Amino acid sequence: MIIISYNIDLELMEKEFPVRKIASYDKEWWDEFKSEIQFRGYKVRSLDDKIVNINRKFKKIRLNYLVNNNDIWVYLKFKSHPYYTLLGAGMVIGTIIFLCVVFFGVFTIFGDSLHTSGLDILINSFQPFIPFIIIFIAMSIVSFIFQNFFNKVNPLPNYSKEQKDLHEIKKTIKQSADKIKRKYLYSEYKIEKIKAGVCPNCGEKISVDWKICPICRENLRVEDQRW
Repeated sequence: MIIISYNIDLELMEKEFPVRKIASYDKEWWDEFKSEIQFRGYKVRSLDDKIVNINRKFKKIRLNYLVNNNDIWVYLKFKSHPYYTLLGAGMVIGTIIFLCVVFFGVFTIFGDSLHTSGLDILINSFQPFIPFIIIFIAMSIVSFIFQNFFNKVNPLPNYSKEQKDLHEIKKTIKQSADKIKRKYLYSEYKIEKIKAGVCPNCGEKISVDWKICPICRENLRVEDQRW
């Protein structure tokens, strides 16, 4: 049996999404996007006018956008959630307490034997360094656990969950852009939807050669057919 292991570094996974032809209304689109993503269950914290952190279920994602000509580019990056920092610190502290209990327990039980063998003199000479040794061992153990357990146990399901977030964010970006285009740039919005085979009013599938939507009776004629 062949075993294939994956080590996916989600910290380095970055995505970028273009939002076409709405650079003139970037502020309106950005406000619409933040409102829509909150409605979908994400908590939004603005860092400045063009950067936000969105959190949901121990996941922290940073988004920012830049205007390039008439387009907007959204950049997305998964970040380490503070939960994992607290978890690591808690594990280090717990390991230190455990090692201290073991260390002093050994001294209590085998103290006489150590005194007889002369090892107590050697241990006393290293006594000032014992706290640092315990901390070093504790951090090494926790680091080993994180590298060999958290990063390698079921990485594909975790990756799948990140892909769900990417899909949700990308969908929200598109829907927010559609709302802005429909409100401020209806002619361009109408052409894009008809070209995609979708009624700009009701969202039903249509044919590009139809003149009227059979569902909502929307006029599908456009003056500029230069697609």
